[in-house]
Amino acid sequence: MKVHNIMEEYVEKNVNSLYEQLKKSNTSWLSCDCENCRLDAISYVLNRVQPHYTVSGRGAVYTSQILEDPQLKADLNAICMEAIRIISSIQRPYHKENSLTDEASKRFEGSPVFNFPVISGSLYDGDTFEPVTDAEVTLYGQNGIVKMHDISWANPSNTFKTTKGSFSFWPETIKAVSRDESRKFSFTVEAKKKGYTTIRHGFEIVLMSENSVTGSISETVTTKIKDLILFKE
Repeated sequence: MKVHNIMEEYVEKNVNSLYEQLKKSNTSWLSCDCENCRLDAISYVLNRVQPHYTVSGRGAVYTSQILEDPQLKADLNAICMEAIRIISSIQRPYHKENSLTDEASKRFEGSPVFNFPVISGSLYDGDTFEPVTDAEVTLYGQNGIVKMHDISWANPSNTFKTTKGSFSFWPETIKAVSRDESRKFSFTVEAKKKGYTTIRHGFEIVLMSENSVTGSISETVTTKIKDLILFKE
């Protein structure tokens, strides 16, 4: 039995279609549409949408049922366009040649590093307990806004209906002083939306240094912070 996430098919098709439309209309802000930029945009979207899994052979029917919701389609299209804009405005160095993981691996070659887990959470309305959408969530460290593992992860990040008020961050790998080093990192998440009182939540993560850069996400290495509640002003 083979199970796959049907959102991957939809997002890839939609992102590529938007790129072609933007190229055809000679959109001024579209700086590049190479394969790596498209993959970065696809990754950006998939990091923000809820997966929908199905067994091979049934995907077409299930996809049509899922995407009957016009609001869901509108949200997905908005995230896809947001992804293309961000990738076009913040191109990584040598984006046509090297992967982001390869770049980080070369930068830290031979040095111990701290690989951060994905940090995730959810945002809810304090009166209705419904997910809060169109909110801005920012991850801060001791030195300000935390840089992300790559540009497919945004900070600040927005919440969408399709992600049910959830948000996630993947901080970039940083150099450690020594091997087998243990260090405590302090973070603050700030969530705000017009008409609501801004909320902040602090938390800590303790990490052990590793010998190399991690280029993939592991579901077993994820930090889930407590649910955040926004109250109207």
